Amino acid sequence: MRYLSRVALGAVLLFLGGCASQVNMLPTLSEKTVLQPQQGVVVAKVINASSYPLPFNQLTINPKNLNESSEVKSPRLTALANNYRGSTVFAAPVNAGDYALSSIRAFHSHGDFWYSRFVTTDAKFGTFRVNPGQVTDLGTIIYYPKSQGDKYINMLLRQPSEAAGSTLHESFPFYDFTLDSVHGWMEDEYEQERNSNYVSAARNPVTYNEQYAGPDGSLYFVGKLGIIIKRSPQGEWSMDAVDTNIDLYTIVANQRGDLVVAGDEGKVFIKRVNGDWQDVSIAHQLRVHQATFAGDNTIDLITSENHLLKVWRSTDLANVDWQHLVTFRSDRGWLDPNGVLTYDTNPKPKNGSQQAVSPRNISSVDLKWIEDRNEIFVRTIARYSEPMFENGKLESFVVDTSDWQILGEGNEQQYSTVVNAGATQLAIKEAGFWSWDGKPDYLKLNKNNGQWEEISTSISGCPPGTKIVGDSCRAKGSKGRYQQKVDRFSFASTPWFKNNDEVLAIALFREKSAESGETENKARLIHSVDGGKVWTKSEDPLPSEFCGTLIPDVKDRLLLTCKGSSMDFYESLDEGASWKHVREHENF
Repeated sequence: MRYLSRVALGAVLLFLGGCASQVNMLPTLSEKTVLQPQQGVVVAKVINASSYPLPFNQLTINPKNLNESSEVKSPRLTALANNYRGSTVFAAPVNAGDYALSSIRAFHSHGDFWYSRFVTTDAKFGTFRVNPGQVTDLGTIIYYPKSQGDKYINMLLRQPSEAAGSTLHESFPFYDFTLDSVHGWMEDEYEQERNSNYVSAARNPVTYNEQYAGPDGSLYFVGKLGIIIKRSPQGEWSMDAVDTNIDLYTIVANQRGDLVVAGDEGKVFIKRVNGDWQDVSIAHQLRVHQATFAGDNTIDLITSENHLLKVWRSTDLANVDWQHLVTFRSDRGWLDPNGVLTYDTNPKPKNGSQQAVSPRNISSVDLKWIEDRNEIFVRTIARYSEPMFENGKLESFVVDTSDWQILGEGNEQQYSTVVNAGATQLAIKEAGFWSWDGKPDYLKLNKNNGQWEEISTSISGCPPGTKIVGDSCRAKGSKGRYQQKVDRFSFASTPWFKNNDEVLAIALFREKSAESGETENKARLIHSVDGGKVWTKSEDPLPSEFCGTLIPDVKDRLLLTCKGSSMDFYESLDEGASWKHVREHENF
């Protein structure tokens, strides 16, 4: 029996991994698509559960007869274009027959550069059949990098659609089909193993989309696949989940302890104190950038769809009813629900002539409380451009969030946003064209003059046997001067301010590896006692070379996460001299 099983497995491996030197690029399903008599439609959604920023936009399937002839090609589906969400969707006409998923791929070009990343399946992923005139719904395919020591294993997981044909109905609404024409994967003996792998992956996120400090001091980390990790004010860790695989970007709590979490595809969930999560989603085509409480019973959603930013409000958490408050268009400005312009961002010139402004798509939105006011930052990009490669145009506005009246322009010339940094707030300014490392600058508010001042990103030192005298180095008993050595770095994450002057940070230095001889980034702890003007390196090691993100919302200790490789967390009560492993990633 064991021998037969191995033979059968080998046959399936040949079916899955047979060599195909060519692929057949399929056109994405559109209103102009004419389905041929021998074709059905294959539809799938791909979710990236890693920190890898480029979306998977190609999906290749292998026909059962791939190895019978060199003329047989593997069909390759391309993702629906201009989809700025965390997931990508595919649908295309495919010839009838039996198939297996071969791989998903992220392939992107930018100028003279191109980026490519393949993730392949194994024999246990399953097979499916395409029937003429019918729909094969492959459900949700999830990319998950499983960490294993200093390496990771690429895993592909699959889950059925929330409802049969839902991806096709929501993303390709023009295509007419009936539910009885929809089917999925063929049944096999690996279903339980696949489900077990999915549950283990969901419970062990390797990254998170959002971190948030609640009014009571609790910390929330919104992971992938609907997972929410919580750290209580007492330092206790727990896990919660909502019923979705879609990326969630925002979580917020009110003074009473009610929670709201939201994200792509209009997904919104509310959990009232001592209650269960309830799905109160808004329209599917909307992306929820941010949720915010405007009172214990009033919740606002900041959403976007293409070039439109819209704010919605519900004043009753028990019976949620989303009402449209205001709209922003990059080519016009802010409008009330009836489309009446209330704040013009493109005023007419004095000479009376005005050049038409093309609408730009909303890329990101960030509402921040800065000093004594609410400021909303809106980033837009040219239509049909890829947001991964374009910074776009940033605008900011001062807003009264009680009624969403725009009070004036913001301060985007000085900074791009603000972040919590322990005992203070820091502003972030985007890197300019002449930036040496392309990294953003951190700015600290000088309360004496009201100006935001740049935090240093270099350490100056003297050669051995010399010391700093004025702005140069001198040796004892010598009148000669030596030039100071300047060691530049970039911040791995937001610096942590113990108070207004004492700061710790994790910095990345370019150093030559003793093993390979190659120059690489090396993470080190650095200290400052003057608010970030002068830094010194610490000799204290980090607990792991893969852990470089400080969580500055915690003010009484250092909290470090290994975001990107795992959701391990470490704490230090002695400013990095020693570390305690307080949350551990499961090894499954």
